[in-house]
Amino acid sequence: MNEIAMLANACPLSVLIEEKGNVVLANQPAQELFGATESEDLTGVPVTELLTAYPPDPASISDRSGVWSAKVQALDARQVPVSVTSREVSVGGKPMKAHFLDSRASEGSTDSTKQQFAARIDETLNHIRKAGHDLNQPLTIISGKLQLVMLDMNESDPIFPTLKTINDAVFRLSDLVRNISVLIKSLQGVG
Repeated sequence: MNEIAMLANACPLSVLIEEKGNVVLANQPAQELFGATESEDLTGVPVTELLTAYPPDPASISDRSGVWSAKVQALDARQVPVSVTSREVSVGGKPMKAHFLDSRASEGSTDSTKQQFAARIDETLNHIRKAGHDLNQPLTIISGKLQLVMLDMNESDPIFPTLKTINDAVFRLSDLVRNISVLIKSLQGVG
């Protein structure tokens, strides 16, 4: 879940992550869009209480995918028209759904506008993926250099435990970057 939280928080768009019909994560832009204060949390709130398809449609919000129009039911009773792009994602083997919300949409959004929104989401995800890729190169260098230094060092050296701790942290960070990359590929429907 750390990976999805990092991804959602890195995204400048409003993002709701849903599991079994309930919100498990709402990033800061989504919290603001829904009018949630710092003391209010959208976690656990049924998505159907927050989003209404527009025009009204009996299809379940959880069953939707692609780009669709909705109205946000803000906590302060405002209704805000949005374009929504919903994507299936698996986090730690659990099926979830990511809803990306664009509040610049109007009630009469055209298919072209919705497709532009979907393209912006893909562009944003590509930027995040590229940032992760850019992080991997220095992490690989740091890890490689640390391992070389540690090979020439005796484990009883007072600095050895510190270097090992740094190396372990680099590996954890590398795993996190790899998991975010896998998550982005899943959101983009890539391999």
